[in-house]
Amino acid sequence: MNVFKNIIVQVNSQDESHRAFEQATQLAKANGARLKIVDVVPDFGWPAKLVISDYDRVIASLTFAKNEHLKKLAKVAADQGLDVSVKLLEGRSSVGIIREVLRDGHDLVIRSSRGAGSRTSAFFGTTSKRLLRKCPCPVLLVKAGSVGDCRRIVAAVDATPADDAHAALNKTILQLAESMCGESGCVIDVVHAWDIYGESILKEHMRKEEFEELQRKTETETERLVDDLVKPFGMGVGQENVHVIHGDPAKVIPRFVETTAADLLVLGTIARTGVSGLLMGNTAEQILNRVECSVLAVKPPGFVSPIHL
Repeated sequence: MNVFKNIIVQVNSQDESHRAFEQATQLAKANGARLKIVDVVPDFGWPAKLVISDYDRVIASLTFAKNEHLKKLAKVAADQGLDVSVKLLEGRSSVGIIREVLRDGHDLVIRSSRGAGSRTSAFFGTTSKRLLRKCPCPVLLVKAGSVGDCRRIVAAVDATPADDAHAALNKTILQLAESMCGESGCVIDVVHAWDIYGESILKEHMRKEEFEELQRKTETETERLVDDLVKPFGMGVGQENVHVIHGDPAKVIPRFVETTAADLLVLGTIARTGVSGLLMGNTAEQILNRVECSVLAVKPPGFVSPIHL
């Protein structure tokens, strides 16, 4: 399934792993997509300009080095038969990348999960978090040192809200999970975590048999909805790779990812559409703060980025 047609990948001339670049070339070949390789010359701010006497020379030297690095990577991609271009951006990485997405219609952003200068305590750095919140197209954050082919992918869905936006988002999550498998024969685990709103309060104030009946009916209805969702993809509830798990999604999904040693988590980042600058949903934010695998994050249809050209 050729899902992506116009991929943009951010590289860093100081990063010798080139994991994001390798993933980008692999996906570009698999999808027959164009590939744009970008790097960023940051604005170091007024303190650096005051202290460094030859600031312009330093920036010129950095610009030259990054351009040379982009040319080398472009040759590697071109030698693989890819339609490739390069661009050196300036300023804040997340803003530059999102503007490039808007300007050139890119349908996938790829970068390493942690950029240079991110806090060592955070798996996803500041730039990655900003892209997750504000980029209008899917964002693939690649874990450093991860394998080339995804052997196990977790697709986290929420099948219970009965609205078109959620339905479209769930379908996109499953489609992208399939597309990331390629021909490697990997396993896709579809996970839906469910709980009852106000469960602890209800359990305390309901009769035991009433509460257990509520749980049974909720689980049965949830399984039906998940089954309807995955059926067009040749799956069904009861199969070993479709999981309907009772518990808080913010805890259940990271635990499942860790237990299965998944290479990639595919999930939706927000629940509402058409709202400019809306931050990630609370559940998605908590999940992303608790996983340490590669992540492919998807926005729902109608998302409007707060970044403009």
